[in-house]
Order: sequence, then C-alpha cells, then structure tokens
Amino acid sequence: MSVGSAIIENMFELRLPDVEALCGLDDAGLVDTMRDAARLESAATARKFAAAAQLYQRRLAEQDAEDREQRCIDGWEQVAAEVAAAQGISRGRAAGQLRYGLALAERMPKLGALVAAGDVDFRVISAVVFRTELMIDDDAVTRLDNWLVRHAARWSRRS
Repeated sequence: MSVGSAIIENMFELRLPDVEALCGLDDAGLVDTMRDAARLESAATARKFAAAAQLYQRRLAEQDAEDREQRCIDGWEQVAAEVAAAQGISRGRAAGQLRYGLALAERMPKLGALVAAGDVDFRVISAVVFRTELMIDDDAVTRLDNWLVRHAARWSRRS
C-alpha cells in the first residue's frame, strides 16, 4: 500500500500490533486486536472488490461495439485475468471478486459503503449477492439496498 493516510492501518486510525507483540498484550488487548483486524479485513476486501469493478468499467468504456465483436476474449475475461494475475489467484476466484465488486458498485452501493467501513464482512456480501443477483426490478434492488443498510451490519456477528 502507499504511504501516509492511505495506509490500511490508518483507515480507522487503528494500529495493529506486530505478530510478535501479541504475546505482550493482555486479554482485552488481544480481543481488541481481533476486532480491529476483522474490520480492516472487511475494509480491504471492499477495496479489492471496488478496484476490480472500476477496472472492468474502464475496460468496457475503452471498447467500442465493433471492437467487442472482433475480440476473441471479452472484457469480463480480460479483467478477470488481470485481477487474477495481480493477486496471484485463479481466474475463477478473480471473476468472483469482479462479480461482488460490480454488485456492490452498481446494484447495492449503500451496502458497499458498509463493507468499505468495515461494518459488514465477506460472508454477508457473498450471501446477499448470491440471493439477489436474479432480481431484475431496479426499484426493488434499491429498496433492498436501503433495507440492508439498516440490518446487515449485525448479521456479521451471527454464525
């Protein structure tokens, strides 16, 4: 990551102790570290998904309709390959990240903001996207996004 306020440790003005320093923490310090790390993990996941969605939107804007028809690999596959290479993961996992990123950016931006703030974890995002991707009524998706903002944060605490 870059320096200054963009460093993920500064995202919530949290400082996670080094792994070696965990031995010196009391029980409350260990619990606080786990809580803070979970929030940072969710926030980092949101940024990873958002970056994939933004890259896809840019690649799509760069292509004209004629160019798309002539390609042997479409924009989705191109971006999935770029995401996979950047993170050293499979194309399938990268396509999943792209799917989540686009769902949060285009369909449920308010829920995406909760993830970016570290208030909602990946398990919730995964369940919501899986259960809503066949919804075609934009007004219903917007209402659902508003409803999720009020309820989804507490779902991360449930098993």
